[in-house]
Amino acid sequence: MQLLIAAAEQLAGGHGGPEDLEELEDQVTWFARSVPLHFGDEDEVIFPALAALDARLATPLSTLSAEHPALLAAHATIREAVLSWGGREPAPDSLPAFLAAVRDLASRFRDHAAREDLLFATLSLTLDDAALLAALQTRRGR
Repeated sequence: MQLLIAAAEQLAGGHGGPEDLEELEDQVTWFARSVPLHFGDEDEVIFPALAALDARLATPLSTLSAEHPALLAAHATIREAVLSWGGREPAPDSLPAFLAAVRDLASRFRDHAAREDLLFATLSLTLDDAALLAALQTRRGR
């Protein structure tokens, strides 16, 4: 996420160039490929396994899962903007709103991850690693 922000800041600050456009394309492509897999792993395998071990986790895990679609949608908007530029610098007047959207996504993503980390840090549960790994592999078609 930090590389996405840095490249957006360079571009919006008028100091960007081809390498920043390439970095933005790389970052939005990685996010579009990897984060839905990560969120799906959590929503379909990890969070249900944790909630099955401790029912008190169901509500906070459900809250975290409910944030995933909005985070993905915000990223999709950013990705569409970046890809629409076709490797060329966009109109300068569009960049303040683009940078604001990137910063907003990054802030929301960091907040989400921090609350997730805080919740997980309080757990004293042990998952069956072999069963969890098998479920994740099945989910991903491996």
